[in-house]
Amino acid sequence: MKLYADEEGAPEVRTWRGPVLVSALSMTEVLAAVWGKTLRGELSRPQASVLDRAFVADIRQGRFEVLPVAPQVVARSLECVRRHRLPSADAVQLASALLARDAAPEVSAMVVFDQRLRGAASAEGFRLLPAA
Repeated sequence: MKLYADEEGAPEVRTWRGPVLVSALSMTEVLAAVWGKTLRGELSRPQASVLDRAFVADIRQGRFEVLPVAPQVVARSLECVRRHRLPSADAVQLASALLARDAAPEVSAMVVFDQRLRGAASAEGFRLLPAA
């Protein structure tokens, strides 16, 4: 969401130049956040539609590497729930990051704004963006 709307943390996210890996769950989460802003009066429907189209275009153009919510992600997310007491969506996000790092150790940073997920990601050894 930070790439598409001017909100706290957006400048730090927009300066990232490395590859961006996202859980497939993020596709739903981003669009839910965009359209949720219309319910709160933070965006008009036309503004939300523009952001929606921009995000979907970025997915189609490969701006993000979308990680599927595969059975191993679900299994790892259960461990994340038990270890860190995370809500389900956060556990899936963290599990995706952990599996990505297992496959490619250079995956060492995680963009996180939720404090509970930040704590869990830090405990798992991720460098957090934005830095506190």
